[in-house]
Amino acid sequence: MKLTKPTFFLGCLVGGMGAAVVPLLLTNSHADTKLLPFQGRLTDAAGTTIADGAKVVEFKMYDAPTGGNVKWAGEVHKLSINGGLVNTMLGSKASLGSVNFAGATFLQITLDANGDGAITAADPPLLPRQSVVGAVYASVAGGLQYTTTASNFASVSGKDLFDTAGKVKAEAIAENNAITAAHLGTDAVNTDELKNGSVTAAKLGGDVAAALLVPNSVTASQLADNSVDSAAVIDGEIKSSDLAVSSVTAAKIGDGEVPSTKLNLARAMFREQKGANENGGSGIAGGWSRRVLNYEENQSGGNIVLQADGSFTLGRGTYLVTAVSTAGTVNSHQCAIRAVEDPPGTMTLLGTTQHASGRYWDAYGATISSHVNGFITVSTSTKRYELVHFIGSQMTNFGFTNFSLGTHNNQNIAAGTNPQPSVYAQISLLKIQ
Repeated sequence: MKLTKPTFFLGCLVGGMGAAVVPLLLTNSHADTKLLPFQGRLTDAAGTTIADGAKVVEFKMYDAPTGGNVKWAGEVHKLSINGGLVNTMLGSKASLGSVNFAGATFLQITLDANGDGAITAADPPLLPRQSVVGAVYASVAGGLQYTTTASNFASVSGKDLFDTAGKVKAEAIAENNAITAAHLGTDAVNTDELKNGSVTAAKLGGDVAAALLVPNSVTASQLADNSVDSAAVIDGEIKSSDLAVSSVTAAKIGDGEVPSTKLNLARAMFREQKGANENGGSGIAGGWSRRVLNYEENQSGGNIVLQADGSFTLGRGTYLVTAVSTAGTVNSHQCAIRAVEDPPGTMTLLGTTQHASGRYWDAYGATISSHVNGFITVSTSTKRYELVHFIGSQMTNFGFTNFSLGTHNNQNIAAGTNPQPSVYAQISLLKIQ
């Protein structure tokens, strides 16, 4: 990789590699800060322009084209490549105030050749060094004022270009999207370059692409309140791994700006389902029995998983839970949700207590459901739960509801002929946090 056509001034004069060039030093009257504008073109050994992106470059000054003494210890910049061109202000990090440009001065440029993001011994400097001669301090140059005070830099609407630290001030950058994605190289903007509260909804107009941002560079402090609206978020583009912990608060989101399409909500509905006209089976009289959930109606997201034994696991989070479980001819009964690893009799959520007549002659008309409604919070990575049902007594084979009907006391009761599957228990889960 090589640097060609470096420029050390404002204007259109360009010096070739190794040519003597004339620097135009801008002075800031506030703090006697001297800045040297620099521009160059990056090409490879074959002369092909380097692709757009970001590149780390180190600048130093010596009193000889090779060897010699250091006149300026220099500074390192991360520059954006746009069409092969790079540009920066030398002296913005390390002062040029002590450099005597009247004497022999040579600029040494070192590129991050191996792409490790740093200048090390593995990155040789570009030779020969560039000769910097005839320094011009542009307080007055041909009658044109270049000192950066509001009173004498009228070409920037009377505003200072630089602050007291020699940094370009916000007022010096034109408004109305003057800097777009096309001007920024990949990873060119990180959190150090962003002022707190500077990223507003108006700034997120499609010009900031993910490829231009350093990972974790945009935190809560950089986002103005209500700055992220629905239009600024591409469906499915924001994942939990992209967000710093607690970076998105209620104040950062406008009312109604996050519809369900933007959210990856885990939800599921499981059933205890049997064949058409098949009885619900029997439970433990005077005890709790598991309702074997064996059918998955609607499942989205990996946090809720139905297990082969009829239980289910929940990942870390808070869930809204709704469940229903039927029973018949069992007298008192109640369903509940419990954690499998908890001690027997310990319930996470209790359902409503119901009564389904246990008299034999009421066997075919006493099917009553128990309901569970509530919230479950899982603080560990995963936890296993089951839907259980207590019955006071039962009739064999259909304590958990009798579907088929038969003959009793010489009275013929027509059997059901519904061709649909029989559903005796059901649970819905929605992850809300």
